[in-house]
Amino acid sequence: MSDPVQENGVRRRAVLIGAAAVVVVAVVVALVLGLRSGDDEGTAADAAPTTSSAASSAAPSSSAAAPSSATAGDPAAAATTGEASADQLPDSLPAVALDQSVAVSGVSVSLTSIEAIQSNAEGPGNVNGPAVRVTVELTNDTGADLSLDGVSVNLTHGEDLTPGSPLDDVTQAPFTGTAAPGSTVRAVYVFSVPAGERGRVDVSVGVAPGASYAVFSGPVS
Repeated sequence: MSDPVQENGVRRRAVLIGAAAVVVVAVVVALVLGLRSGDDEGTAADAAPTTSSAASSAAPSSSAAAPSSATAGDPAAAATTGEASADQLPDSLPAVALDQSVAVSGVSVSLTSIEAIQSNAEGPGNVNGPAVRVTVELTNDTGADLSLDGVSVNLTHGEDLTPGSPLDDVTQAPFTGTAAPGSTVRAVYVFSVPAGERGRVDVSVGVAPGASYAVFSGPVS
């Protein structure tokens, strides 16, 4: 015959052990859930800077493109940003008579002589024949040395403004070197011009790269 007191003690211990087991399981589950929650928050936190960084890195790209669209097709805006159009030639000033002078960028330009000659050219590609010899005079009023290596002299003839071919005539003497402030310098250029095309001759002089051309126009006898 069993002892009732002993059976009650065994039951009490079984209940306590079962309760303790439940508590342990609950604690373990809580720890696992807590660790998973922490990992999820860390992953979200790590992902946030990536999105922000991507957005911030994309922003400068769109703003950098803005100046191009703002200055496209706007010569004035392009000039203020220091941009230049590589395929745009300098403007030509209104043409004046062959015996007049033109001021360009602080330089006075004139033709002291323009005459019809028979060229005496030398070298490959040169053909002796009817030509026009032009003496160009520059007076440097800029207050600084003027490089003459960038001076450009061109000639067209006839109503179609046909370009005259430059000739290496023995009398030619192109601009070279520099012109001091206040000084006056001259140079001689020879162009092939048919005798029947001298009723209109246009001489264009550029005193420096990018400067407007001074244009002289008239008949040459």
